[in-house]
Amino acid sequence: RIKIQILEQAEAENQKEITAVIKQTTEKITKRFVADDVNLDPRRIELGKWIEGFALDGNNLWVAESGQRTLAKVNFRTGAVQKRFKVGRLPVYTVVVDGSTFTLVATDKVLLKHNKSGRKSQLTSLEGCQQTMIASGTDLFVLGQPVCSSESSRVTRVDTLNGTKKSSPDLGEWAIAITATGSDVWVGHARYEAISIINKAQLTVKKIDLAGVEVWALASNSRSVFAGGRYASTDNDGSIVMVDARSHKEISRYSVTEMVSKITANEDYVVAVGTKGTIWVFSAIDLSLIRTIHSATGTYAPGMVHIAGNNLIISAQTYRGDNGAILVFSNYLD
Repeated sequence: RIKIQILEQAEAENQKEITAVIKQTTEKITKRFVADDVNLDPRRIELGKWIEGFALDGNNLWVAESGQRTLAKVNFRTGAVQKRFKVGRLPVYTVVVDGSTFTLVATDKVLLKHNKSGRKSQLTSLEGCQQTMIASGTDLFVLGQPVCSSESSRVTRVDTLNGTKKSSPDLGEWAIAITATGSDVWVGHARYEAISIINKAQLTVKKIDLAGVEVWALASNSRSVFAGGRYASTDNDGSIVMVDARSHKEISRYSVTEMVSKITANEDYVVAVGTKGTIWVFSAIDLSLIRTIHSATGTYAPGMVHIAGNNLIISAQTYRGDNGAILVFSNYLD
């Protein structure tokens, strides 16, 4: 009889443990897959005039302060500005490749290099009007307008080792955004609802259509490309479209309440930022919405967005007057 009671008690305790595990698992699944809407207060790193693109080298942020012709080197952990480098008129974008920082200076039409010690040199000069760039391997791919008109555009491949360059054919009107995955560079057009796909090696071009969507932002991971923008001829009807990187076929799309102006992705998540600063976090597997984030800073114009581990980093072009700021949303999914 005692033995039976002991067994019954053990079975009851075991059942309680099983029930607790099921409850915890259910809560985790619910939290993970049911989208929520939150207000978060980011850490602010206040910087100079008209913040644009930035790059993270591990410990430091390199931030283009386009309105004051400088590149700021900022300690990411403390937010302290370690040094400002004079780089010329309208620095708009910066990337880090093999420890060196490369900055696109739009008005001066040059690519500058700062090595690990901060020494500056000119990598190459550029023709036309340049808008943005992306790094892939040891190459930079610069998107610009060859005759400084939105009627035509092209991508120029620049070797970071020696500055040699080669340009693609004309890509057409209103090329705005760029990303790279696999053997291709993808360029989004804000007119005619199109994407140009450029082979990195040959610079040959293929076009695909995104019916009804103007593409103003692009991001990618190893599987997919994510196009952000708006439905044609609207202001508030934003959209994110997920495209298979190999087949070039559309997988899914999602509508949001603001035009998407910036977007980033890793293997797990896609983060889109609207023109007023609303943030949407999606699954990179199926584009299901996970979280909507409203910043305690209020409305701001995003310059760039980047995922770094558990941190979501966004540049606000103007934050205090004409001066911008880096907004850091730590543990943004907790």
